[in-house]
Amino acid sequence: MFNDIIIFIQVVETGSFTKAALKLNTTQATVSRRIKELETTLGGALVIRDTRTLDITPLGMDLYHKLKDSELHIKNVIDEIKNQSSGVSGRLRVMLPNVMAYNTISPHIPKFLRDNKGVTLEIFYSSGAIDLMKEPFDIAITPFLPKQQTLLIKKLASINLKLYCAPSYAKKYGIPKTIDELKDHMLIGATLQDYTTVDTVSLVNTITHQETKLSWHSRVFINSAIHGIAMAKSGEIIGSGWEVLVKDDLEAKTLVPVLPDYSLAEVSFYQIKRPNVKSALIDLFSDFIADCFKFTS
Repeated sequence: MFNDIIIFIQVVETGSFTKAALKLNTTQATVSRRIKELETTLGGALVIRDTRTLDITPLGMDLYHKLKDSELHIKNVIDEIKNQSSGVSGRLRVMLPNVMAYNTISPHIPKFLRDNKGVTLEIFYSSGAIDLMKEPFDIAITPFLPKQQTLLIKKLASINLKLYCAPSYAKKYGIPKTIDELKDHMLIGATLQDYTTVDTVSLVNTITHQETKLSWHSRVFINSAIHGIAMAKSGEIIGSGWEVLVKDDLEAKTLVPVLPDYSLAEVSFYQIKRPNVKSALIDLFSDFIADCFKFTS
């Protein structure tokens, strides 16, 4: 419930679910779901929602004023205790997902090293699958669920792949309002690991969960979400990107959502460790990764 309260505090201070989601590195849908769960736990409404405004109820304001200073205090105490009690040192070889780590993990690595002066990290970024029993990594974060059942596997989060374009594209070509209208726009296609291209996609409404298949007509196919976002910023094409990858661009208004209620894909990320390996350093880094993913699901 503590995480839900933090989310609620951000909703109050930013004045919207969308801004709170951007600040917390998560999605608007996640913020909405967590607020509803908090309301259920407390037995009363905290916010009043409509299509244009968001008002805080008297119960919500009472909760906010009583707990708004607690978030920073608790975080500071936890950080202080961790720093005092850690004393962990050593060298760790880590594999991280190339795209997901860009906004979610990598920005926090320097602070982790500052807080744990005896730790050295060797980080390898990869978009592929990993066989932890054969490759020389101590811990891996991957979107591929490993086949070896003996490994220690922990699901961290699930994120959606959605469509985006630049404001200049919207002004010049308009934004499609329906799935059918996508056929009239230039879209970036996907190339898979086996070098085949995706000709048909399934768009899932994240609210109703209704699935719609669409023939994907594209003249450019790529295998990199980062480069797809770079192309979308040109203002000449619609691209797709993982929600956490584009949060800064959405906040800066260099990208705008296209059919925001629809997802092209959902991918889960897993933390993988070897079995029967006792290591305070691995446990420390594992906790750090969990904190990085805390607000993404």
